[in-house]
Amino acid sequence: MAGPGAVVAVPVLSAAGALKGAAVGAYVGSAVDALVLLSKGESAAIGQAITEVMGAAANTAENRRCVGDYLEECKADGDTGTKNERGDFTWRELVNKVREYFNQPE
Repeated sequence: MAGPGAVVAVPVLSAAGALKGAAVGAYVGSAVDALVLLSKGESAAIGQAITEVMGAAANTAENRRCVGDYLEECKADGDTGTKNERGDFTWRELVNKVREYFNQPE
């Protein structure tokens, strides 16, 4: 078992569904400081953007989670939004990211 501060290899699915490896700094037994989590407001906005792009039937918990993961992956790769210093996405940027995730034209 890994101890505090250990780096653990974790398999990660990309937005396209391809398996890739990632190293994540994990603090076993305490909160994982390395994770950047979406705020409640951002999570709600993701659902609204999914509904706008794909329709209400696509606004499922699984799709919201997957799109949220994709947005965090984008931020980690430097593809950030312009809403604030944290790199959150404006409404239009968010809708465009949802289109990108679901491979939908504008």
